[in-house]
Amino acid sequence: MDLNSPVWALLEPFMFAAVLLGFRMLGLVIGMPGMAAGGSFPAPSRMVFVIFLTTFVYTALGMPLVPLPKELFTAASMLLKEVMIGAGMGFTVSLLFMAAEMAGTLVSNSTSLSMATMMDPTSGQDSSTVSTLFTITGMTLFISLEGHHHAIGGLMDNLVLFPLGGYSPVGFEVSTLIQMVDGVFFAALKVAAPMLLVSCLVNVGLGVMARAAPQLNIFVMGVSVILMIGLHFLDRSFLGLREVYEDRLPELGEQLNRNLVGLGEPPAP
Repeated sequence: MDLNSPVWALLEPFMFAAVLLGFRMLGLVIGMPGMAAGGSFPAPSRMVFVIFLTTFVYTALGMPLVPLPKELFTAASMLLKEVMIGAGMGFTVSLLFMAAEMAGTLVSNSTSLSMATMMDPTSGQDSSTVSTLFTITGMTLFISLEGHHHAIGGLMDNLVLFPLGGYSPVGFEVSTLIQMVDGVFFAALKVAAPMLLVSCLVNVGLGVMARAAPQLNIFVMGVSVILMIGLHFLDRSFLGLREVYEDRLPELGEQLNRNLVGLGEPPAP
C-alpha cells in the first residue's frame, strides 16, 4: 500500500492505536503468572490471548485514534511506555498468586512436605506439592470470586487514566513497591499462621518428650506426628486463603491504577 495514499492516511491512526494497545496487553500478559517466558502456557497461546484482549478492549473503547509520530524514537518510547503500564498491571495481579505460593511454601516446610515436588503451573518450575496446591486454589478462588471481572474493570479504568499515546512515563514509586511486597508477606503469614502455630506447639511437645524419655526415637516419630496433625489442620489455611482473596479482590481494579504513577509531565503544547 502506498504510504501517501488517502486510504493509508485514514487507516494509520487506527492501526497505530491498535498497536499501542496491543503492546500494553503484551506487557499485561508478560506480567501475569504463567504467561511469562518459561511458564506453562505456550507462546502461540499467549499471542492469541494478546490478540483477543487487544481486539476486545479496542472495540470496547470505541476504536480511538492515535496519530503516528514522525520520529522513530518517539514512536518507540510510546510503545515502551505501553509495555511498562501493562507489565505493572500484570505484576499487581500476580501478587495475589505470589501470596498463595508463599503461604504454601511456609505450610509445606512446617509439615515436613517440602521434599515432595511437582510442576507449578504458574512458573513451569518444580515446587513443593503443597505450594502448588495453594497456587491452584488461588487460581480457582480468583475465578470463583469474580476476580477477572475486577481485573477487566481496572483495565478499562487504566485506559482512561493513562490514555493511549500519552507522553508521561509511568512506573512504581519505591515506597509503593515496598508496601506491595510487604502486603504479600503479611498475607502469606496470615494464611500459614494456623499451621505455623500448630507446628510450633507440636515441636515443643516433642522436645519435652525427648527430654522425658531419651530412649524414644523422636526424630522418626516426630515427622509422622507433624505430618498427621498438619494435614488435619490444613483446611484452616485454605479458609484463611479464601478470606485474603475475599478482602483483596474487590479492591483489585482500584489497585491496578493506584499503584501506577506518572513519572513526568507531558510536553507543553
